Amino acid sequence: MNVNYYPSKPVKFCGKGRPAGQHPLTYQLPSMPMQSPTVVIDVGSQAIKTLGVKADGTKLSLKNYLVENGQSLARANGIIDSQAFTVLTNQLQKIRQSLENKGIHWNQLRQTGRLTIVGTAWLRGAKNEKTIINKLNDLDFPIQPLSSKNEAQLVYPGVFINEKIAPDEKILVIEIGGGSIELVGGDGPQHIDLENATKILEVGATSIPLPTPFNHQDVVHTRQAYGRLFQKQLSQFPMPTWTKNRRTFMRVSSLKHLQPTHQKKFQKDLFRSEFTLQEIESYLSPKGLAFLKEEIITNAAPGAYLSVVTKLIILAELLKALNIPAIELGSNAGMKYGLITHQLKSMAAQ
Repeated sequence: MNVNYYPSKPVKFCGKGRPAGQHPLTYQLPSMPMQSPTVVIDVGSQAIKTLGVKADGTKLSLKNYLVENGQSLARANGIIDSQAFTVLTNQLQKIRQSLENKGIHWNQLRQTGRLTIVGTAWLRGAKNEKTIINKLNDLDFPIQPLSSKNEAQLVYPGVFINEKIAPDEKILVIEIGGGSIELVGGDGPQHIDLENATKILEVGATSIPLPTPFNHQDVVHTRQAYGRLFQKQLSQFPMPTWTKNRRTFMRVSSLKHLQPTHQKKFQKDLFRSEFTLQEIESYLSPKGLAFLKEEIITNAAPGAYLSVVTKLIILAELLKALNIPAIELGSNAGMKYGLITHQLKSMAAQ
């Protein structure tokens, strides 16, 4: 799948320039004439995310479905094993049924070419990639492997939709996925520098296990392991030249459950202020982990505990390695926004 596009009419909702009352976990899609529904499905290492546009032009979102793709690569020596494949196909069947229940018919999407299913780092890295693709195609799930560069292009524009960014402003987008981390540099919203300022790290949130999310010793050991990996993978790039003086963004959904906790701990709105390395280090201290445990268990869904601490660990080690003191949390749009916008623009051009 090749992409080369940018959204033409995005909606302001994120970063320092976000107006009061607008929330980064909501967003709109470009307004385009529709004849029939369009759906994209992003199959990741940890979850499947679905986004679509109905025939009347309104946005269609389904809940995320958890999968074991990243875990399988770790436990089965780079293979998507039968257990993970069963989980994957069961979840895809649920998505298909959910769409049918909403009046969006799978066969119609397939016949009109308005269904896109992509696999990310887990599929690129699987030793049995071709077998998985063929089996999914046989089950009427036509998945396409997404290259790391295409993934970087799709991630970049959705993080700062209509943020106040000058055309020549230096930007860095950090996307922490289950199986890879994209560091995408660009000049303003219209130009990604794939050759000189974009790095894809073949390590993600499922790469190193965190036995107990609020145990300080486990956190320290996991941090050390990620630190060694980042040092090894980033050593081939001229550092910190390509990250210097770049305004740095990260998708907010990775840390959305931290919002009420951050307000209580620092008296700051996480969605409307910089998130500093010093604050992240505070959360990962023994006292910070105890505070985080109490707050997240009170305010978040059970599955969020491990995710929040793991993302904080990765973010702390990345920012240290890149010599970046703070980031801004951009929108929740993510790669699925890039996919659907690319799909809509491609159809509009036909």
